[in-house]
Amino acid sequence: MKFAQAVILLVLFVSITSWGQSFIEIRKDIDQYRVYSSIEEALTTPKEVYRLNLNNSNLDEKLLRESLQQFQNLRELVLSNTFISEIPSSIGALKSLQFLEVEHLEKQNLNLFKIPKSIQKLENIISISLIGNPNLDWHKTFLHLSKIPKLVNIALMYNNYKKLPKSITGLSSLEMIWLGKNPNLDLKDTFSKLSKLDNLGQMGLGGNDQTQLPNEVTLLKNIYNLWLSGNKWENLNALQYLPKLSQLSLNSCNLSQIPNGIIQFKNLEYLSFVKNPNMNFDKVLKSIPSSVKVLNLSDNNINKLSTNSFRVTNLEKLILSNNSISKRALKKYQQVNKNLEIVF
Repeated sequence: MKFAQAVILLVLFVSITSWGQSFIEIRKDIDQYRVYSSIEEALTTPKEVYRLNLNNSNLDEKLLRESLQQFQNLRELVLSNTFISEIPSSIGALKSLQFLEVEHLEKQNLNLFKIPKSIQKLENIISISLIGNPNLDWHKTFLHLSKIPKLVNIALMYNNYKKLPKSITGLSSLEMIWLGKNPNLDLKDTFSKLSKLDNLGQMGLGGNDQTQLPNEVTLLKNIYNLWLSGNKWENLNALQYLPKLSQLSLNSCNLSQIPNGIIQFKNLEYLSFVKNPNMNFDKVLKSIPSSVKVLNLSDNNINKLSTNSFRVTNLEKLILSNNSISKRALKKYQQVNKNLEIVF
């Protein structure tokens, strides 16, 4: 599984599409099919091809353009790391397509300037990844994507944004957006524009080197899952005013203590502090909101915890993977709070 997809799926807990089936259920359904990794092989039985993954291939763009329409049952198309210069207009013939990935992670694709208008015909597509394509005409891109009725997930990392074009407000069906690795992104402007998307519930801003979370985040009234990892936040007080926030990830944020705003949460159920080794984890256990049911403290070089910390928590699951705690100590913690599941 590619890095970006792994990150996104990691934080998709309960996302339900507008027609009732969960995003992950759709993903699992597609994953059962065979993956074809070359166009030539796929063309031998085009009607049997549900997944075509051309990641890292020396892509023959002419062959792709001329043959794409033959894959009438195609549900997943991966054109990542191909440095493609165009997405063929023939993609509009793929009426069954649900996942489209054109990702460039390690090196950005500077060759792609537009997506075809025919992409509007993909009535069944639910997820599009355009990671690492900074030269796209983003205004027109979002205008085209706004015509896709079932698009719920979009990944836009590594695109050098400063401000998102206003046309992004037209993606009315969008439920998930991933904007990490865009360090110059104006968060005030971003939150103001995304507040127009009434269905938006999940957002990722990982690795943006941000320190300040502007108050405009409170405009995102329907956000329930925030991925804020890989930043050096100095103040997260505004988060307490997000009424539906239930899942929060603050991995690799160089934290020394729980940000004050988080302690005030009333609806938070999942909290992650992976790779924040400078925190006092006994204080963490004592200070987390009583609503938190799952706490992830993986990869923090923890070698011991106070048993008293386990007596005051309302946790149902504590994740301690990749730490240095002995099995004997873990067993002791479990005895103190028998209702707590400890994962290590």
